[in-house]
Amino acid sequence: MRFTGPYPYPVKNGQKWRVTCYPDEGKSFSRSFATKALGEKFMRDSLVVTGIQAVAERTDRPLDDVIDMAVEQGSFASRAPIDRVLDKLHSNRTLPLPKLVEMFIEAKEKGHDGKTPRRETTVARYSERLKVFTDFFEGRSLASITKDDMRAFRTHLLSTRKTRNAARNHLRMVSIFYNHLIDELDMRIANPCKKITIELSKDKDPAEVSEEEIYTDDEIEKLVKVLETRIERTNSLYFNTGGGIKGRAALRDALLISTLIYAGLRIGEALALEWDDIDMERRVINVTKTLTRFMKVQPVKTKAGRRVVVIPLPVLDLLKRWRMRTNHPVVFTTVEGNYIEHTNALKMWKLVVKEAGVPYHNPHKARHWFASKLIDKGYDDHRLTDMIGHEDISFTRRVYGHLLNKRTRIEKDVKDIDKVFPG
Repeated sequence: MRFTGPYPYPVKNGQKWRVTCYPDEGKSFSRSFATKALGEKFMRDSLVVTGIQAVAERTDRPLDDVIDMAVEQGSFASRAPIDRVLDKLHSNRTLPLPKLVEMFIEAKEKGHDGKTPRRETTVARYSERLKVFTDFFEGRSLASITKDDMRAFRTHLLSTRKTRNAARNHLRMVSIFYNHLIDELDMRIANPCKKITIELSKDKDPAEVSEEEIYTDDEIEKLVKVLETRIERTNSLYFNTGGGIKGRAALRDALLISTLIYAGLRIGEALALEWDDIDMERRVINVTKTLTRFMKVQPVKTKAGRRVVVIPLPVLDLLKRWRMRTNHPVVFTTVEGNYIEHTNALKMWKLVVKEAGVPYHNPHKARHWFASKLIDKGYDDHRLTDMIGHEDISFTRRVYGHLLNKRTRIEKDVKDIDKVFPG
């Protein structure tokens, strides 16, 4: 924070002396001192400190390194007076990292400085990623974290996250956190994440779904067989799955999983469905809302997420049978009539996958199988984007482009092969 405008000379204010500071950015602010001498000392030191900050910004060096250099050159006898001035200028600077993260999260929840509040699930993701950061630097002050420290953190992320993309997302979150402190809280610190990056493989787009991540037709058939067997072996509506999850409905669970597989709904979209969203006569589902992990029903995230999905025959049959057994306005509920929690739906999915003896993929992968079947049957990228609810066709191409290209190549090969080998 560098000063411009009127010289911040101490002015008598009641029993204290006030120094009014005029930063080059943001609003002016005042600091009070018991004596005029203390105010004058703060004034002199602050002007030197802002010069040190300017050097740190200009040379892209950690502020602590520049301070140490100033002490070595004799500008200050020790770090103590510089730290006192910085703490006086920026009261947030000495707060523990977890407290600064808490302030950041609160700002995102409420919509800081006129900005739109973030969704609850987004804020939760912020918290999870920043906790990795605060745990790694436990007990450290914000000002003490250098670029070398951040490089060590990058190494930690690469060794503990499942993918390089996940590690990169964590590092980006920390950089966003630092930029918030600098831009929104006017903290004059350097962002140690600057120019520290994690490169991804150039051979694969992180959004792209590989064929190994998509269930095969045989695996889907095994999953469906398990669902059918579960319905057949119980004559009662509810039964114990054997995994400690009581009150599960075989028919209801079969319908839920079939909706993911054959209609391509996201798990939250399926759990939020009401019977008013379903028109069995016209065979359509109106997708307009989603159930979050925090058990809140919200509108779908994007405009494109609001879509009409055709009900395939395997789902239609289960819908009709389930409709005869429930009078609740929500399609998928517990015995008590409450929404099903994401965690319980995931447990049920894991049990079915285990019983089917197929590789485990999260329920979202069933949606990829749905998309792959549409591609196999000739859906182009525009129709595919509408059916699965992507906001941008370019994202659809990123995710499924290799499958679309493969289908196009095979179709062309079939047409051209006879020209190469005529009968």
